[in-house]
Amino acid sequence: FHHLYTKEKVAKTISEMIRVTKRGGIILIWDHNLLNPYWPIIMKKVPQDSGKERIVPISELLSNLKLYKYKELKIFYLGFIPDFISRKLLSLFQFLEKIVETLPLINKLSAHNVIIFKKA
Repeated sequence: FHHLYTKEKVAKTISEMIRVTKRGGIILIWDHNLLNPYWPIIMKKVPQDSGKERIVPISELLSNLKLYKYKELKIFYLGFIPDFISRKLLSLFQFLEKIVETLPLINKLSAHNVIIFKKA
């Protein structure tokens, strides 16, 4: 979603996802978390990002999804290990990631917002 740039493109994409999903089907949205401290740093360095990207707030994704009927809507905040972590620090960061993902409020700093939407 962060490559869609505008709120209009985000809304249109979600609308199309809903349209092509059958009743009872599941839509999974997994994208960067605006509150994660290292995404802005990484996005400036990776070749596939041009600088036009916009990390879409989870509130925007949810407000678009809630326009449609659903049976179930679940939200998860997952991941914390940066892609550039050294092998020496990996086990420490894996431990920290488990803590970050499970603690309320702290988990909102995770790397990804994950939304599962089950269409009514």
